[in-house]
Order: sequence, then C-alpha cells, then structure tokens
Amino acid sequence: FAFDRRSPAHLALLGGIGAVVGFISGLTGVGGPVLSVPIMVVLGFAPITAVATGQVIQVAAAGSGTVGNLIHGFIDFRAASWLSVVQLAGLVIGIRFAHSIRSRHLRTLVAVVCIGVGGFLLARSLGQMALLDWLDPRIN
Repeated sequence: FAFDRRSPAHLALLGGIGAVVGFISGLTGVGGPVLSVPIMVVLGFAPITAVATGQVIQVAAAGSGTVGNLIHGFIDFRAASWLSVVQLAGLVIGIRFAHSIRSRHLRTLVAVVCIGVGGFLLARSLGQMALLDWLDPRIN
C-alpha cells in the first residue's frame, strides 16, 4: 500500500487520520507523532519522511499545548528548561543517526519503539487497574 500524494482519496484519508490523531493526542496527552509516524509508514511514506514530518507536527502540537497549559498554570518551567536542553542534544544525535542508517532499519526501529511504548503503557494501565481493584473492588 503506497501513498499517492496526487490522489484526492488518499489526501482525504490522510486528513482524516490527522484529525483522529489530533483528537486522541489532545485527549490522552500522547504526542501526535507517536500515532502519526507509524500510520504514515504504513501508508507508504519513507520512514525518514514520516519521522521528519512527525517532528513538524510535534512543534505545532507542543505550541498549542503549551499555550493551553500556560493559561491554566500547569507548566513547571524549571523542569521544562532542563528537559528541553537535554532533549535538543538527543534530537541532534537522533537526526544524525536516522540519516546514517538504511530506510528498512529505521522502519524496524520505529516499529520496535512503538511496540515497546505500547507494551509499557498496557502493562502500566493493567497494573493500575489491578491495584485499584485490590484497594477498592467497587471502583471498577
């Protein structure tokens, strides 16, 4: 399945995916690229293009999320400053690495990261549900 940028049907599909990913991202706090990058790879985008596009999406999402959280006073600027510096250093290293490996390997790496993050979230969620059941069975 390859994405055809000229096809109105595929553009509509991509627009729909973007809307759903945006909604889920806003609802759950999961970054849009966590959802959109794997979908773009499945649609036939080159992995490096999907990752680079995901980073642009993240900038837009982070900007709007920052404004919303700033309005409500939820931002820890000290933690955000420190994490931003460290994340930018990691980003530079990650970009160099992504451009130095084969597309097939990058696609596999994206898949492994998605499965790993999904597995972690599932295990954590199930663990929290079990803990809540143990503490008070009436909650569920």
